[in-house]
This record gives sequence, structure tokens and C-alpha cells, in this order.
Amino acid sequence: MDGSGTMLRTLLLASLASIQTQSQHRIPDDPARIVRTVERAFSENGVERLAATLERDRKNRNASLGLGAIQLFQYNYDSAQTVLSALTRNGPADRIAAWANYLIAGMNFDRSRIKQAVPAAEAALGMARRLGDSTLEVLTQLQFAARRLRETGVYQALALVDSLEPLIPPENKTLAGEYLCYRGRLHGFSGNRKATPEIHRGLHILQEEGYVQGQARCAASMATVFSQRGLLDSSSYWWDRSADLFREARDTRQLAAVLQWSGWEAWDNGASRRGQDYLLEARALAEETEFDLVWGWATVDLASVALSFHDYPTAARYLHEAETALARAGDSLGVRTTRWQRADLLTATGAYTAAESRLKPLMAWADNAGFSSWSLGIRGNLFELYTARGEFNKAEQMIDQARQLIRKHNLSGWNTYYSEREGYLALRRGDMKRAGRLLDGVATVLSTEGADNYRVQAFRAEVALREDRIDTALKLLTRATDDLERFRATLSGSALQRFAFQQDRQLAALRSVATVIGSIATHEHVELAFSLVERHRARELRDMMIRSEASRSDSVTGTGDISPPRDVLRRLQRALPAGAALIEYMVGPQDAPTTAFLITQDSAIAVVMEPLDPLTPVIGDLLAAIESGDTPDGAALQLGNAFLAPVLARAPGEIRTLIVVPDGALHRVPFEMLRLRRRGYAIGSFEFTYMPSASSTVQILERHQRTGPTRLLAMGDPAFEQVPTGITAAGFHSTFTRAGALTRLRGSRHEAKRVGRYARDHTTLLGADASEAFLKNADLSQYSIIHLATHALVDEGSVRRTAIALAPGDGEDGFLAADELAELHLTSDLVFLSGCSTTGGRLVTGEGLLGLTSPLLAAGSRSVIGTQWAVDDRLIQNQVFKVYDRLAAGESVAEALRQTKLELIEKGAKPREWAVLAVIGNPRVRVKLTRPRWWRIW
Repeated sequence: MDGSGTMLRTLLLASLASIQTQSQHRIPDDPARIVRTVERAFSENGVERLAATLERDRKNRNASLGLGAIQLFQYNYDSAQTVLSALTRNGPADRIAAWANYLIAGMNFDRSRIKQAVPAAEAALGMARRLGDSTLEVLTQLQFAARRLRETGVYQALALVDSLEPLIPPENKTLAGEYLCYRGRLHGFSGNRKATPEIHRGLHILQEEGYVQGQARCAASMATVFSQRGLLDSSSYWWDRSADLFREARDTRQLAAVLQWSGWEAWDNGASRRGQDYLLEARALAEETEFDLVWGWATVDLASVALSFHDYPTAARYLHEAETALARAGDSLGVRTTRWQRADLLTATGAYTAAESRLKPLMAWADNAGFSSWSLGIRGNLFELYTARGEFNKAEQMIDQARQLIRKHNLSGWNTYYSEREGYLALRRGDMKRAGRLLDGVATVLSTEGADNYRVQAFRAEVALREDRIDTALKLLTRATDDLERFRATLSGSALQRFAFQQDRQLAALRSVATVIGSIATHEHVELAFSLVERHRARELRDMMIRSEASRSDSVTGTGDISPPRDVLRRLQRALPAGAALIEYMVGPQDAPTTAFLITQDSAIAVVMEPLDPLTPVIGDLLAAIESGDTPDGAALQLGNAFLAPVLARAPGEIRTLIVVPDGALHRVPFEMLRLRRRGYAIGSFEFTYMPSASSTVQILERHQRTGPTRLLAMGDPAFEQVPTGITAAGFHSTFTRAGALTRLRGSRHEAKRVGRYARDHTTLLGADASEAFLKNADLSQYSIIHLATHALVDEGSVRRTAIALAPGDGEDGFLAADELAELHLTSDLVFLSGCSTTGGRLVTGEGLLGLTSPLLAAGSRSVIGTQWAVDDRLIQNQVFKVYDRLAAGESVAEALRQTKLELIEKGAKPREWAVLAVIGNPRVRVKLTRPRWWRIW
């Protein structure tokens, strides 16, 4: 959390807290009293008067020490170095010189200037021993202990700290209290249970002495211990208490360190916006006080936040900055932490070999350094990595090694964690008897609430499935789903946020869920399997919106029942129009199968197909070819044969409209350009639309067509400003030019004006009027069509980096995020997003096509048209006008888009051009428009 100098400044002041200062009109003749006088002057806001007193007797070495301490506590490091260094060079090797060396060492340790710090500390230590100053000897040795902690680990630091106890003067109670707190903190790092009682003893001493800054430090030590044990509610309390005390003591530097930790704890405990604000404040304070160490750690934590949002570019940038700062600070622990985070980033992006190469050296170091929580955590990471690659022997080695560590260090709290993984490994290996026994045991100690229970029950359901107990598998998975939804309905606020982020890390559970659903769907349980898929999808969609909201606020909505109706299949069949079929995919990770449900008015069929993961590279090839302007017939045919042809082969009767509910990497696939043998592109045979889920399909198909005259809202060419600071800047950093602004879309002004003229009653807003504030505050229910011609910032990996860019102002930053779009009150027939990549959305498992389109359906629109990737503005505008012409001619949105695509194909357009637009929502929506005359267009 802190540098050795900062920590020891507190210890220094603690050792002096009981010394009564002399009159402010006299300069103390003892260096300990001098520093204490300076510290009290800062606490009591009397430093200017003290500085004036000291200046009048500047030639006095005691006064010079006081002036140097004032410069140091004001973070004027160059001036402090000059004044204090003069005391070490000019004059006798007395206590003044010894304490000046000590202050120089602490200052340079804080500033990561190790070459200057170590000689000064060694000089202070030698002089303290020679002069018999045991207090200074303890403090200087603690400087070296703090360095040893970060360089060689807990055990070596503890050995040195333990050796110092006999040197503490009996009368120096505050130093004794601080010593106990620091030693307790080290014991907490090593997992020693006597850490908490030791810190309590130290805190009690400091409270009796009335030493506020010492209590602040002790509170931080207590928070660290609770954090190591995973008791985040308790650690959050102690971090907040420590921060309040440091604010009271006006210690900016240590406040930055505490805010760094409390920010992380707040984030990890579900208070996301508060946590990010703390971390940003910590970075600002650390930069102000030149505290590289805290700046680096705050940046590491911000990278972790970005990683949890799947904001990989921002996480990578933060990690690079953090590693540079922490290396400069000489903090080997911090550097290793950034490398662990880089391994997480590599794992998340599928670079398993590179991740393994970073994790194994970290594991070896943690074992040698005594960081038992690191040792067990890294082994857990490697276990997940090895099971994902099917390297089960290596995964078993991780479990065996973890068991040895648990026994050695008496860390019984980890037993359940590793018993579950041992059971999961037996499941993957096909040893159902062992898997069942282990998982049954874990289930008996788990609560029936929360994500852990859901995951274990999903594993047990797969075990039952493998043993041909189909009904038991269905019962277990249904009960797990019931328990999870019942638990979720009780949550609100930070607890709800924490749950939403836990659910985002359930890949192993999803593998079992997908496997069980695929099997029970083909054993005459289609309706039950379909209901489970819909419940899973509805929960994931809602939790994703919560995660989006969590990046901006600690107050989130989403409580209550989120389950779709149990008769969703029958309601869907009643709502589907004639000639339409819905295809909903359930994709499992790794070796889990892909299941497609084909639903028509009269039938419900489940088709189990090959796993998606092996074909993910083919999807990448398809998209790369599209982006480069090629015609990817091979990839389009391979994907069509894998995921569309097997379903259509089972389709009854004539179908002309396909409503696709994609999942996982299938979100990225433009199904209309998949090729079918003897049929060419699928768009030649069907009109396509996409939906987030079957339940949302029912709701949208049941929405009534608007009546009365058409009112159209068109917004274009927003006035973009410089990128804002803070969270938004972090999320959208890579979207801005070097000048710090979004590129103006001049053509969008013409587009908005022309589109507006398709309706007699229209509102066209341009420049500063095309604002986020207008869209949030206007009565949007009056508009049947809303057209937005602007930047659409879409990151397929992160909902945090996904937004519509409009003009800022009136308290809005100009970025309309997914959850904000869902909060709009719409009754529109059509929202047209004429921006780049507006339907791309986030690639997540089972969460549906989010992006910037599904939230608009949730807000009340019947259909949305958007772009699937970036293309030339003029090409988009040409297609926009063609689609509006066809809408004005009376065609439905899906048919207008299909006919526009076929026309472009006939003219020889590449897939990148003709397949760019997509319809999301009701395919049969029709809007009342009039094609403007040519002289009115311009």
C-alpha cells in the first residue's frame, strides 16, 4: 500500500507523540522534539508561524532540521533535500545529522530513488547505534524491513521486525503501538491468525495516547488483514476509518495510499462508482506528492476494474503505465502484480500459452516469499487454464500442490474452493463416481443462495446426465435456477452489483448448463429446456445492464423477479406471424455442444450441433475478409453448413422470415450472408431480423403499431467537445483523435436533414442541439421514427466502451451508454442508428445482442436498424436513403432491407457493403412515410 518512507514517517511521528513540545517561542534542542513540533504545527494549521520562528534562527542546526522537516511535509522535496543534506555534510555526526539522514532516506524511498535512499538509511542506522538512539535504530531498521517485504517477501521482513522488539524503549508507548500494528499486518500477509489480536493491542495503545495519525495507520493495517481473508465488508469499514483519520491529520500522502486500497475494496464490494472515484483521487494525490508507488498501485487497480468490464484496451494501457511506475519505484511486488493481471488479460483473450508463461514464475516466487494467498490463487488460475485446454494431469498437479499448502499453513478456508475444482476435474475426466461424491460434499456446505451454489448444482446436473439420470439432471438444473433467481430477487444496490459481476465469471458452469440443456432438449423435454435457456438469457441480459450502469453509479436498479413467463414457448408460437420462424442458439464454451431451438407457429424442435469454440477462428476469418473487402465464400459456407443448414433442414413448411437469437461468438455472424448449398446467400431465400431473446420477441411482437400521423426526429452532426476526464475518458480513450476530440461527421448533417423530409411532421436537431440532454429529457413517445446520424462507439468486448456520441451539455457528457438507452421511454416503430458498428455489441455468453440496439427495444421501440461494422459514410448514406425510399413505398423494415441488399448484390457489391445494415426487432413493422421530391431533398 505504501512506501517505506511514508510508512515510517508515521512510525517516526508515533515515537514522538508522547513527547511534550516546548513553547513555540523556543526551538527544541532535541531532533525528536523538533520533528514532533513540525507535525503538530501541520495538524493545528500553525505551520506558517512555526516556519517564521525557525527562519529567524536559521543558522541553528535544530532550526534547520525543523525547516527541512517542514519542506518535507509540504512535499517540497528538492528544498528538503538541500536543507537536510547540508546538516549531514556540515557539522558534527550528532543526532541532528542522524535524524536528517533518516528523513532523507524516507523521502527518497517514497520517491523511489533507491540509490539515494539506501546510503542515507545506512548512515542513519550506523549513527543511531553509535549514539545509542534506540528509537532511531528501530525506525531505520523498519525502513529496511519495508523494502525487504517488497523485494524478498513476508518471512524475511518478519524476521527483521521480530528482532527489533527488544530495542523499543519501554517509555515510548506510541512506537510500541505502531510496531504491533505493523507486525500484525505482516502476520496477516502470511495468514497467521494472531494478526488481528496484535493489531487490536496496538490500536488500543494508540487510542490511549490520543495519537490520531497512528490510529489511522493501525486502522489501515487492520483493513489489510481483513482484505487478505476476503472479509471485504470488514476491510471496507477499516479503510474508510483510516481515510477519515488521515484527512483529520492532513496527511495527503498517506491519504492517497489509503484511498488506493479503499477504492479497490469499494469496487470489489460492489460500490463501483465510488471505488473508481477513490482510485482516481488516489492517483491525483499521488501525482501531486510524487508518490510513484501509490500512483502505480492505483493504476493497477483501475486496470483490474477495466478488465472486469472486458475493457481490454484500457486494461492493457493501465497495466503498461502501472508496471513502468512500479518498476521505477523499485516495487517488485507491484511489478509482479501487474504481471499477474497481464496473465488474466491473456487468459481472457484466449492466449493460454502466454498466460501460463507468466503465471508459473509468479507461483514459484509466491511459494518462496511466503505469500500463501498468492500461491493458492495462482494455482487456481492455472487450474482453470489447464482444464480449458484439456490438460487434466497438469490441473491435478495444481490441486495436489494446493492441498499441501492448505495443510502447511492451516488455510482451511480454501478447502471448499479446491474440493469443488477436484470434483469438476473428475467430471471432465469421466470419473462420475468420484465427481458425484466430491460435488455432493461441497453442496452440503454451500448455501442454496448465490453463484457458487448455482455452479456446483450445474456440475451435479451434468454428473447425473452422464449417468443417464436425465430426470435428475433436469430437476437439479431447474432447482439451481429457481434458487438463483430467488436469491437475486432479494438483492439491491452494491450487493446486486457484486452478484452481477460474479455471474460474469461462470464459464465452467455455463459449459455444464449448455451440455445438460442440449441433452434434455432431445429427450422429449424441448419446452422445459427452452424455458431454462430463456431464464438464463433473461438473467444474463439484466445483469449485463447492471454492469453497464455500475460503471457510472453505485445506485443500480434490477431488483425483483426477472424470469420470463413459464409458458414463453406457447406465447411465442401465438405471437409469431405466418411464414416466420425463430431460431434461438444456446452456445456452451470449450467442448460443450451448440443447441438451436427452431420455433414456428405449430412446432418446436431442438437441434444439437457441434461446439462453437473450434469454429471461432472461422468467424474471425469471415469478419477479417469482410473488413478487407474480400468475398469470404469459404468461411460463409462452412459456418452456414455448421449452424444454419442443420436447423433449416428440420424446418416444417414454407418460411420466409427468420428471427435469429444468437449467442456467444454467433453475435458477430451476419447470418444473411451465410451460404447454403444450392441456395447461395441466405438473404436470397429469407428476410432476417435479430432479437435478444425469445421473451423479448414475444413482447415486441405484441406491441401495437402506432396510429395517427408520423412524427420523425432526426439528429445529426453533433457538436463534440474535448474528451472528458475521469471514468468516461478511461472507457473511450482510444476513440479520440490526438487532438482530444471526436472527428466531426459533416455528412451526417445532410443525412439528418434529408431523412427528416420523409415525414411532414419532423424535428431536425443539428450541432449543439443534437445533444444527449435532449434525448434524455424530451417526450420521445411522440415520435414514431427516431434517426440518429452520429458516431456509435462500440467495443465488442466491453459494454463500458459502448455508447452513442451526442453533443454534451446540461450536465451530460455526451455519451449515451447502453443502460441509459434502455431507460428512455419510447413508443417508436423504428429507431435508425446510422453510425459505425452500432449492432456489434458485446461478445458474451448467453446475454443476447446487446450493443446499442437491444436496449432500444427494451426502451419500447418495435424495431431498430443499425450497422454491423464501419464503412464509408457516403456508402451508408446511400443505403439509408434506399431503405427509406422502400419504407415510403410501404415495405416492412425487414423486406426493405432485404430488397436493398439484393439490389446491391446484383450490382456486384462486396459483402462489406451490402451486408452492413441489420434489423433488430419486429420484421413486419411498417411506417407511414412519403418520399420527398427531388427539389425538396436538397
